[in-house]
Amino acid sequence: MLEALIVLLLLAPVVILIVLLVKVVTLSGQVSTHARRLRELETYISQTLQQESPAAYAERAAQPTSSTTAVTTPAATAPVIPPAAVPDAAPAHAASAMTQDATTAVAPAVEQHAAEPPAVTMPLQAAQPAAHAAPAAASAPVAAPPGAPPGMRPAPGPQRAPKPPTRTNAEWEQLIGGKLLNRIGAVALILGVGFFLKYAFDKEWIPEAVRVLFGGAIGVALVAGGWRFEKKGLQIFAQGLLGAGIAILYTSVFASFNFYHLVPQGVAFALMSVVTAFTFLLALRYDSLAISLLGWAGGFLTPFMLSTGVSNEVGLFTYVALLDLGLLAVILKKDSWVVLEPLTMAGTYLLFYAWRDQYYAEPMFVVTVGFLVLFWLLFFLLDLAHVARPATKYTVFHQLLGALNLLFFYPALMNLLDTPFHDNAIAAVSASLAAVYFLSWVLIRTRQPEQRVAHGRLTVSAILLATLAIPQHFDGFAIIPVMALFAALLLWAGKQRNEWHIVISAVALLAIAFLGLLGTDGSFAYADVKIYRPFLNMRLAGYLSLAVAMLFGGTLFSNATEQAGKALHAVLGALGAFVVFLLCTVETTDLFRTWMDGGSGDMRDLLLFDMFMVLSAVWAMYAVALSYIGLRLRAFHFLYLGFGALFLALAMGGIRGIAFEPIAWFTPVLNIRFVVLVLLMIALFIHWNLARAREAAMPWLRQFRSVVSIAVVVMLLMLLTGETRDFFEKTLVSLYLEEQSPEIAARILSTVNLQQLALSSMWLIFSIVLMVYGLLRRVRLQRIAAFVLFGISILKIFIYDLSSLETLYRIFSFIGLGVILLAVSYLFTRYKEVIFGGEEEKG
Repeated sequence: MLEALIVLLLLAPVVILIVLLVKVVTLSGQVSTHARRLRELETYISQTLQQESPAAYAERAAQPTSSTTAVTTPAATAPVIPPAAVPDAAPAHAASAMTQDATTAVAPAVEQHAAEPPAVTMPLQAAQPAAHAAPAAASAPVAAPPGAPPGMRPAPGPQRAPKPPTRTNAEWEQLIGGKLLNRIGAVALILGVGFFLKYAFDKEWIPEAVRVLFGGAIGVALVAGGWRFEKKGLQIFAQGLLGAGIAILYTSVFASFNFYHLVPQGVAFALMSVVTAFTFLLALRYDSLAISLLGWAGGFLTPFMLSTGVSNEVGLFTYVALLDLGLLAVILKKDSWVVLEPLTMAGTYLLFYAWRDQYYAEPMFVVTVGFLVLFWLLFFLLDLAHVARPATKYTVFHQLLGALNLLFFYPALMNLLDTPFHDNAIAAVSASLAAVYFLSWVLIRTRQPEQRVAHGRLTVSAILLATLAIPQHFDGFAIIPVMALFAALLLWAGKQRNEWHIVISAVALLAIAFLGLLGTDGSFAYADVKIYRPFLNMRLAGYLSLAVAMLFGGTLFSNATEQAGKALHAVLGALGAFVVFLLCTVETTDLFRTWMDGGSGDMRDLLLFDMFMVLSAVWAMYAVALSYIGLRLRAFHFLYLGFGALFLALAMGGIRGIAFEPIAWFTPVLNIRFVVLVLLMIALFIHWNLARAREAAMPWLRQFRSVVSIAVVVMLLMLLTGETRDFFEKTLVSLYLEEQSPEIAARILSTVNLQQLALSSMWLIFSIVLMVYGLLRRVRLQRIAAFVLFGISILKIFIYDLSSLETLYRIFSFIGLGVILLAVSYLFTRYKEVIFGGEEEKG
């Protein structure tokens, strides 16, 4: 079983090697195709330049200039210069210059034009400067000679995209026979040697020491053979031998330690390290990514293959650090071997996590943290080296690996620190790491300003680490002010420097702070109101600081012209206003909860009723402030929030205020409901005037004023209805509490009749006043409201009063209804010209 595992481990890098080599072969095939076509182009141009002899060209050049034109071909735009018109070196120089940019255009037409004579010739006057203009002729369009007919002028047209190169039969044969079979043969050789040795070992043909030496000798022989064949120019065949030899050397060292115990662990480690280092030297010497991958696999498999089950932290992590140094040096030297970097990072951290889960104990803390920081530092310095060097095509990939380095390192470090002995240092460590990334960003920004991706990644990393340090040091509501202040500074810095990644990070931090605020215990109501201090508590500081930070951020982008800035202005402003709304709500409710704490009976019910009334008044005043700011600044996010707060205030005041609780504490007019509903109507009147003042600029506010007018009518009706009903309800409750008797029952019935008659009469009187107001002011909307109220009164009188009231009260109810309706009818008939003759108002 162990032998099978060894074979699989050895096969894995070889399979990776084959896949990568196929990719290399594909690229090399494309390069050879381009080189072949370039040679064909040079041959064609040389033949074209030599088609005419110098004598023939001189005889034709002596003819009149008007009969000459420029030499052209359908595929090329540059003129062809005869050899007699320039010095001896000119034709070769011109041909070399023309091949640089005309390869794709001319190559498809080689066979067509090889047998055709030149259509025209170049004027003699243009021959002399042509030698100097030839290098640029292939890349720049050439104008037609003076006096050339229009038909001979080169017609501009779209350039055709070059066709992708295809493999020739010879190239396919080279790929399969020269490369693929070589790799398969190397794998087969490794397996064959392994099977032979296992068979020989099972039969005990060879002593243990000789077995190891025999394997090592085969490995060295294969490496030497690869070295020799590489010098003869057989690079692909040589690489196959080298890979097989290195794999056998790894296997021999492993067997000497793990199977036969011929050498101690330290010696085996040293031997494998030497093999690994030698592998990397060969990879650089032969410029072979495949060999380097083999070295990577052998290097990181060594600790697993030579493990004895005993923790040797210093030896293991020293070996890994040295292996990382070698691999990172190779990566710096060979930028195209980019696959080595993620493999090295993954191997390093996987080894660390595997060791930690199996062997780590608290006494190892200092050494373990030291090595972990060393691993992170190696990859972090490599990251900075990538940024400091000129940009390559792997820039984004390198930045992703830089982020992964932090992602692997930080959780492992926090896991080591998350103990009672070290948890106080967690926040300091996070803040220190944030400072490192921030200072790195400052350094890169000054020296490599064009590395925008690196700037963003380093800045976001610093912000993220600093953000994590806040909840690691603070707790509860104390977290929110610190986060809010940090986010406000980031918003300002991002806006000043026009760094949108900083702005986005700040917005994300505000969102996290907002969610954290809502998720903190006591954010909506303190569980224990005894610890609550009105207006002197950390919750208020959290809400207020977050609101200020959001409103400050919205103000920063108030003059933004881009869509993102406008969106931030609206969203941050609206969120800030909403946080203030929540603050007013929770502070009001907890204030009344402290007063209710310990109370009982009617006093507790009265305080609860007062809380809802005061809450609706607070919302109404806040709505007035928001609507004023929104209309004044044309900030619609404030305006709409103001309308929303006003609606909630009206709903709360109207629904909860329809019946006073507890009724025993009711005093007509001198009660909190009366005051609050009057305040709500004042708030509506202020909104009505604000809308009228801005109606010219925003015509839709006219409809809003109509809605406000109806709301005033409804609130006034609810106030009068509630006061009238509760005036009799208080008496009824006191009668119900007395000992029941026929006299008490008669008084109850009389009071109920008076209550219903009073309500009907009040509604009818209110309808008349509303109708008169609508007639005098010519406001159709008020008259419609009066008609609706008349309808409600008629239904009540005909349905409820007719069936429930005694005869006397019923008579008064119907007589009053009839008189009022006849009076309204008379007014409409008598003054219809006045009512409908002038201009009507809509609200």
